Amino acid sequence: MILTIIGVILIFGLLIFIHEFGHYITARLFKIGVNEFALGMGPAIFSHTSRKSGIKYSLRLLPIGGYVSMVGEDRLEGDDDAAVALCKRPAWQRFIVMFAGAAMNIILGFVIMTVLVLQQDVFYGTTVEGFVYQDDNGRNYATDCSFAGNGLMVGDSIIRVGNEDIRIYDDLTFEIMRVGAEPTDITVIRDGVRTVIKDYRFPTFTDNGIVFANPNFIIPDTLDRSPLTIIHQIFMQTVSKVRMIYETLIDTISGRYGMEAISGPVGTVKILDDTVKQTKSDYRVQVILSFIMLLTINLGIMNLLPFPALDGGRIFFILIELIRGKPMKTEHEGYIHFVGLVVLMLFMVFVTFNDIVRLIGG
Repeated sequence: MILTIIGVILIFGLLIFIHEFGHYITARLFKIGVNEFALGMGPAIFSHTSRKSGIKYSLRLLPIGGYVSMVGEDRLEGDDDAAVALCKRPAWQRFIVMFAGAAMNIILGFVIMTVLVLQQDVFYGTTVEGFVYQDDNGRNYATDCSFAGNGLMVGDSIIRVGNEDIRIYDDLTFEIMRVGAEPTDITVIRDGVRTVIKDYRFPTFTDNGIVFANPNFIIPDTLDRSPLTIIHQIFMQTVSKVRMIYETLIDTISGRYGMEAISGPVGTVKILDDTVKQTKSDYRVQVILSFIMLLTINLGIMNLLPFPALDGGRIFFILIELIRGKPMKTEHEGYIHFVGLVVLMLFMVFVTFNDIVRLIGG
């Protein structure tokens, strides 16, 4: 567990550095003044101020975040007159600077996905090869269409589950799982014809009180490993993970998943530790890379939420400025971001407390 804790701190440090570097490098590109590049929060345990640029680089005690402090970021008195102030730059430059952090996280996810896909021996399609059904002898495999049930047949290529398009196998498994116990429409290509199967019901299983659907059919690994297939899989699997995180976030906000489905840094340590222990040693590197890939994409998407104090919140105010033709009053925007920061801190404390309670409770 100690090694896992150290590993998670290093992982979070890497992801935070990548995120803040996005803000930093775009600010420097647009010649916006940077006061400090900080990794971590709280009191500084190490700092260095560049004689050439005057930028302070610091490593801080708490590995829960970081920041790039820019001149004119909060439009304080005196900043408006500075030639290098962020607030004096056109909206499109400020948009890029605010967006760059999340973009760097998603780009890192794409790079890791490239490594993972290149290591895959097989790629699965979305065409049904057979079915899994229950009989007196237990769970069996069949290719006979009579076992399809609800209208799905061997040879059907699934292109839509409910209202969601299916492009690759990852989309298929996630969208089926997300359906739960509810009947859903499945759109397939059958003998070249688009066919809709109404009110299809999947077998279900329950995890932490949440009902998930389970595919009752077999998908073969029929895709070749040509360069075009690999490139397509790298791109589409990355898109699929972004979509998965976004839809899971929507489901959490809508109340489908309770607070037990949300984990902070403490819960992340437990999840990684359990996952690594349950994985064969030959596959642990891939598991850790997959974990980092999901975390970095998750961090990127979360930061783009239009919530005060987040990058997405600041982008939202830039968009309002473009619509109104003038920025919101400095004090009003400042109050909103301050309240947002307080809410985020309280939420983090709450999530961490829940993680600790679950950890103690086993």
